[in-house]
Order: sequence, then structure tokens, then C-alpha cells
Amino acid sequence: MLSSVYFSIAACFICIMLFVALIIRKLNQGRSNKYLLVLICNVFLSAIFDLLSSSFGTLWDTSKYNVPMQMILNFTFLFIHNFIIPLYFIYVASVLGFWYSFKEDIRRAYLIFLPYGLIIIALIVNFFVPIVFTFDDKGVYHRCVGLYCFYGIALFYFIHIFVAIIRYRKAAAPEKVLVLALALPITAVAETIEAITYEIRLETIFLAFTLILIAIIVHKPEENLDNIANCQSRNAFERDINTAFIARRPFGMIMLEIINTEYIQNNHGTEKQLILMRILSDKIARITKVMNLVPDIYYLGRGRMAIICDRYKKDLFIDAGRVIASYLDEPLRLQELEVKADAKLVYVDVPSDIANKRDLLNFVWNMKDIMPESNRLMMLKDYNTSYEFQIKANMDTIIARAIVDENFEMYYQPIYSIKDEKFVSAEALIRLKDRSVGFVSPAYFIPVAERSGAIHEIGNFVIESVFEFISEGEVEKYGVDYIELNLSVAQCIEPNLVEKFNKYLNEYNISPSKVNIEITETAVDYDPKVTSMNIVNLRKAGFSLSLDDYGTGFSNIMRVTRLPIDIVKIDKSLVDAIDNPNMRIMVENTIQMFKKINKKILVEGVEDQRHVEIFKEFGCDYIQGYYYSRPLDKERFLEFIREANGECL
Repeated sequence: MLSSVYFSIAACFICIMLFVALIIRKLNQGRSNKYLLVLICNVFLSAIFDLLSSSFGTLWDTSKYNVPMQMILNFTFLFIHNFIIPLYFIYVASVLGFWYSFKEDIRRAYLIFLPYGLIIIALIVNFFVPIVFTFDDKGVYHRCVGLYCFYGIALFYFIHIFVAIIRYRKAAAPEKVLVLALALPITAVAETIEAITYEIRLETIFLAFTLILIAIIVHKPEENLDNIANCQSRNAFERDINTAFIARRPFGMIMLEIINTEYIQNNHGTEKQLILMRILSDKIARITKVMNLVPDIYYLGRGRMAIICDRYKKDLFIDAGRVIASYLDEPLRLQELEVKADAKLVYVDVPSDIANKRDLLNFVWNMKDIMPESNRLMMLKDYNTSYEFQIKANMDTIIARAIVDENFEMYYQPIYSIKDEKFVSAEALIRLKDRSVGFVSPAYFIPVAERSGAIHEIGNFVIESVFEFISEGEVEKYGVDYIELNLSVAQCIEPNLVEKFNKYLNEYNISPSKVNIEITETAVDYDPKVTSMNIVNLRKAGFSLSLDDYGTGFSNIMRVTRLPIDIVKIDKSLVDAIDNPNMRIMVENTIQMFKKINKKILVEGVEDQRHVEIFKEFGCDYIQGYYYSRPLDKERFLEFIREANGECL
């Protein structure tokens, strides 16, 4: 029995060190992490009472109290020790995501815990009738037939755990599933040795080593924790979402996004933005705890947080979401600074609102663009049937389908020359017509394509389509000198951008003077070095350049004057505000400033004769807008130009 004492002591030390290590590594958040800590505590207590029951009456002289105390100690040991296996079943269910089924089907829970209930009953009866174990007058331990029934019950749990691991094996990484399964034969070997000889009690030390293996392989802090917000990470979120859908687990999720997080970071520093997310995470944890909820809280980066809770607590969870929304409606104190966090909060019921993982993740990453502005908790079910939502929520799919099915089409908006009194150019504008939802605005699909990377393929389509159109000779025939095409931010930082343009020039045998390339200041802000290099090289290759959307955001006059651009395009927002006397002065002086440094001026978004006359008076060179024409498809554009300009060659 002395060797068993050493094994129990070793198991105690292992459990203590493992528990402390997990707490230090902050692995105390999330359902499976908490169950692991409970499991470690249970093995620790089992080892303690194994130690006490093994040594009491052997190492200590207990006289007349020897037998009663050993009865109590062995009862407690078996009570705790036999709970390890059903507890491990619960832990495996939390890791593989099928634990929810016990709460939704109470009969299944009773079935799982009934065998352990039989163990408790047998142990209680044992105080009156020795059916599990007994001690003789000398304090010598004796097994009874009931103890061997406990091994049968353990086998029952082993089979259920093994079947569950096989059934839900795709819900976790293969190495994690292997470790979860490996605990079964390790425990079985230890229990077999104990069944043969009670003197060698190895199960607790075997379990302690198994827990170390589980902690190392299954619970990795670099995968599960986000140190910024002191909660679970994006990796943990994507893993748990995958597990939930494989296990067909319904759940409720509150998606929260601080939409002005970049503003806070740019104006108050990265440190303040990190403090904000940690304060918010801690506040959510406190609110949900007060409301008797045990959610999983994740920080997904860029001001996004996800809170997941059992669906059977839906009403209470929604109330917690409303409390969080009220909290965010007030300024938050970040040390000495008060900050207003503009947030969107949306409750999502899975699978009622969103039925598959792909759509859910798409919603999570694009929620800011999909959902309207609101300072309250929004219910996704109130929005997800609208036409606009369906387009925004499925934009990645629509874009992918458009690329495969060639649903993109080029439109051209004529540009009028005040000096020549005719249309001398046109802006190429891409349009998308989906077979399911019809026309999709570029304002919807361009930002999504930029985030997903599809903008590069779309950009190639635009360049090739425009070059092919020019090479046909029709536009030149009717007096159009060049076509303007827009470059996205992503295209402006392509390292082989100039080589790509030269390739298409050679393929379609056209002059670069027939193409004007439009860029925005946003592109220059994103990566000034690469973008400026591309702009200079495009200019050297013979392309003319326009600065698009001047007047939006914060324009850098110094940088604009240094860029080798030929045309400055005044944004429609300035046109719409031209009736404001102060704005009129600003716009007029801006135009005169650019004219003095030999930049041509193109005004966008002109819709009436009065504005045409105003910008003629200001000395602008070109006018573009609905006053002359909306964007037209290729055939209608050629017809418009032929009628307006006549045949010029």
C-alpha cells in the first residue's frame, strides 16, 4: 500500500501544478476550460482521499475509530473517484460541442447520470449492508461483489464516450480527438490493474498524467486566448463555431462591433483602443454573470466581439444584450480620457436566422456594412428577409458567381469638354447583374471585393474590357480621345501594376494616350511609397492620370501638387453644396489654385443647367453628370456619342 501512497502524493502535486499553470495562462474562460479545471479538482480530491484511505490505520494509530473512519474515507473516495468518468464525459461533450443535447433532452441526461446514481445508492447502502467494501475488526480492507459492478458501470461510460468521440470526431482537430480517446485505454489499464490487485492503485496518477497531455494538446493558450481583451480569441471562435455546426448545436450569439475603433486608435493611440476592448470584455463578463449566464466571450479583432450563449436562455441573453447596449450608449472612461464608443449590436439565433457556418462567418466579418446604424440591440430576424440585407449578406457569393458566370459589364458615362463643346472622353464604370438579385450597386460589391481580394480579378476585367473597347476604334471614330478607368486601393499597391498595363497595351495594340487612369487619395494614404512609385511609372509609360473624388475626406494639398496628375476631379459632394456661399468661395478658389499650376478640372455629379453655368464661370475644363447622360452600356454609349458628336473621322 506504501507505493499507492506515493502515487497519490505525486498525483496531488501534478494536479496542483497543472491547476495553477492553467490559471496563470488564463485558461479559466470558456466552457471546456472550466470543465477541465473542475476535472483537475476532482482528480486532486480523489488522490487526497485515496491517500487518506490508504494510510489511515496503516501509518497512524487510530485505535477504536479506525474502522468507522476508514468506512467514511473509502465512501468519500469512491464517491468522488467514480464521478471522474461521467465528468470526463461532460468535458468531452463540451470540447466536441454536443453537451447542449443533455439540456435540450432531459431524458438523455438522466440516462447518462443514472449509472452514477446507482453507485451513490450502493455506497449509501454499504453503510448498512456491506455490498461494496467492508473492514474487519483489525481494519483490513475487503472487497465485495458490488465493487466489481462499479467496473461494469465504468465500462458503460467508456463505451458511450468512445462512441461520442467517433461520432463527433470532425468537430475538433485530429490530434485533439486522439488525445481525448487516448484517456480511455490509459484509464482502462489502470482500472484493470486495480481490479486484479487492490494494493497497486494507479488510476489517479494515470489520470493526472492524462490531464497534462490534454492540457498541452487540447488547450493551447496561443489558440484560445486573446491577451488584448482578456477573453477568447478569433481562432477559438472559428473553432467553436465549426464545432457547433458539426454537432448541430443551436445557440444564440450577440455580435458587437465598435465601428469607430479606427478613429479611437488614430486620435487617442493604440493603447487606449486596447484598454477600451479590455474594459468592454470585463463589463460584458460582469453583466452576464449578474444575470446568471455563462457565455463564451470572444475578441475577433478590429473592434469586433462575439458573445455566445445557450439558446434555451434566449430571453435572458437578449436582456443582457440590451443592458450592454445601454452601457455603450454612455461615454466610457479610459484612464484620464472619456470616449464615446459607437457600436452595433445584433442578436443572431442559430440556426433560425442563419443556418450554416459560411453565412454566419460572412455576417460576422461584414456586419458593419450589412446592418443599419442603431444605438440599440437589433434582432437579425427583423432584417434578414429584406432585399438589401440579402444582397449585402451574400455579397461574397454574388461576386464569386459573377466572376464565374461573367455577370460583370462595363458602362460608360460621357464627359463633356467646355472648350471643345463636345464629348471628348468617358469614365468606364463596372456594373454587376446577378441572375438572382438583379443589378447590384458598386457601392455594395466594390468594398466587399476589396476586403476579399476579388477586386484584383475584377480590376483585370475592367482593364481588359476598356482596352478591348478602345482597340475596336469606334470611340475614336466619334471623337472620344480617351477613356478613364478607376484603380482601386488594392490595385494601386500591386507590385507589377505597370507591367500589367503594358501587357494589355501590347495585346490590344493601342497607345497609352487613349487611357486616363483615375486614382484616389485614399490609395496614396494606404501605402504612399508603393502607390507613388506606381503613379510615377504609369506616367512615364505614357498614361495620363486623374485624381478622383477630390474634396472627400482630408485632402493633402502638398501631396496633390507633387503627384504627376493631369486632371483633378471635383467630387459631387462639393457640387451639391455649391449654393452655400462659403462653400462656393472655397470651391472657386480651389479650382483657380489648380488652374494656376496647370491642372485641368473635371466636375462630377452635375445634374442641372444652373450648375453647368456656375462651373463654366469658374473656368472648369470638363463636366460629367446626369445633366448630360447617365452611365450607358457599350451599344447605347456609342449611339449617344454618334448623335452628340457626329462622325469625326
